[in-house]
Amino acid sequence: MNDKKHNFSIFLVYLTSVALPISVQLSDSHGALAINKIKPIEAAKQASQKVKNTLKKPEKKTEIREKWALIVALDNFHDKKIEPIKFAQNNALLMSALLANPEMGKFGPKHVLTVTNVKAIEKNISKCLSEPWLLKHALPNDLVILYFCTRYIPTEDGKDIQLCMYEAESANPSIGTIKLKETLKEIRRRTQSPYIVSILDISPIGGPDEDGVVENAQNGESLNLKATNADLYQKIAEETSTTILAGNQFGHPSYHSSVDNSSFLVANLIEGLKAGGGQMDFETIVDYVKKNVQEQAMSRKGKVQEPVFAIASNNQEITKVIPAMEVKSSRQESIRVGHSLSDYPDLAAREAERQRLAAEKLVAEKLSKPREQNIPIETANWESDGGVDEDAAVGEVEFGPYMKRMKKAIQDKWAPPKGFKARSVVAVFSIMRNGQIVNPEIVDGSGVDSVDQSAMNALKTAKLDPLPKGSPPYVQIRYQFDWKVSQDSKSGN
Repeated sequence: MNDKKHNFSIFLVYLTSVALPISVQLSDSHGALAINKIKPIEAAKQASQKVKNTLKKPEKKTEIREKWALIVALDNFHDKKIEPIKFAQNNALLMSALLANPEMGKFGPKHVLTVTNVKAIEKNISKCLSEPWLLKHALPNDLVILYFCTRYIPTEDGKDIQLCMYEAESANPSIGTIKLKETLKEIRRRTQSPYIVSILDISPIGGPDEDGVVENAQNGESLNLKATNADLYQKIAEETSTTILAGNQFGHPSYHSSVDNSSFLVANLIEGLKAGGGQMDFETIVDYVKKNVQEQAMSRKGKVQEPVFAIASNNQEITKVIPAMEVKSSRQESIRVGHSLSDYPDLAAREAERQRLAAEKLVAEKLSKPREQNIPIETANWESDGGVDEDAAVGEVEFGPYMKRMKKAIQDKWAPPKGFKARSVVAVFSIMRNGQIVNPEIVDGSGVDSVDQSAMNALKTAKLDPLPKGSPPYVQIRYQFDWKVSQDSKSGN
């Protein structure tokens, strides 16, 4: 006989805030009395303006559930024909220290993953970007920052760029490289998040000269990168529905600042993130970076460097996101649900100072090491096996018991077709306050239409309980259907 076991995994729950209805009071006795004391025309204007101001919709605040950052930097390569980037490792150290700082970047301690040099091989980076790490945990309302400091090779059709990893070969771009557009498109499709930002601190392989002309490693011919596709970054951003901040125009290098011992881009990005106590949005930070990078590159090196900020037309809200905003993983684990460090000023001050000194010590120790000593993957956390987060809580609402009931309700409705050994389907959907499932979508199919459709049917027919008391208007779920089949042989006469 065959015993078929249906296994289900629910990754995480996140909330999306919505504007609540507001009551509008158009007039009152005090307002009427004040109007009677002035000229009728002026009073009418003031009353009209008061109504307009009252009815004006509040600006929608962009909410981020969690934040993730992958930092990849290479200052040397296996192929010695690929010119080193002497400041790459320092860039990685500075970026990771800032983002992980609980007072500045406010990314969770296990949410910043740094990979450099010999560890930065294509296989490792692909793992970081896929199920073992990013795609296993990131959800639709998460901010994802990808920082690359390396060299690149344009694809033959000029529509994408190949980022060089440690084992890259200048004469064979198919080895040891990661295609930017393909990577961003897959991350966007799988996470469904509009808040994916790729920071490109990159330089073309083999050049270029001042006009952007470089030797094409694939055929040995000269190629004017800038003239070939001057708006490539914008095209990639549009096609992937993501955002790109590049240190320089396509075809030109990202220059090194000897004053800061980092790239001009990183030095000014860090200053921009620090400005205003970490409360600046992306648009303000980018304006600061573009202005200062251009001025410093010209005054210190006599070079033209023009950073590029490419935003997909359907992603304009990213400009108002505050990268250093606090999220759930930013909070200290020593304070339980219902309190924050601001409720304990003495503890907050001591903890902030401890974290600051620890971060400074870490950076100092790493910068003092010989350059040959490579930085390992520092904050990877791939041990988690997914499944249901039984203790998941949003705010002060306990969702663990509800998740168990939800899992059973969907499981009871799933009837995958017979004849397949093992299949996996990942879907995202929302649960309204009354328990209704809305907007179900398959984000990672099984490859078999009938299996995918059976998962959708389960989501459309499952009857869920209303959300727990105190829940927001809706929650979003990333749900994985796993169908595993085991064979149990029984002998008989």
